[in-house]
Amino acid sequence: MKEALIRLLSSMKFWTTIIGGLVTALGSWLASHQLAVSDAAVQQFAASCVLLVSILIHAQGKTDQGKVAAKIQIDGSTAPSLNQTAAVNIPVVEEVKS
Repeated sequence: MKEALIRLLSSMKFWTTIIGGLVTALGSWLASHQLAVSDAAVQQFAASCVLLVSILIHAQGKTDQGKVAAKIQIDGSTAPSLNQTAAVNIPVVEEVKS
């Protein structure tokens, strides 16, 4: 659990999501309360922020994918592809007749 929490807190995707959400919320609140702009402008701003955050998260995911691929090439190990199927041993329970 501790390792998962440390990995989450060191994730660029996690912090991009958190900061993007805060910027979107703060910007929308400022625009609607302090700047007195139309609701359509606030919606466009929020949509732009969400789009930007989505692009950043996707780009960071691709970067992370490249890091894993480079590590696999250096280690010489192979990672299972999504097309490979794993053998699953399912225990067979026979019905006992009395």
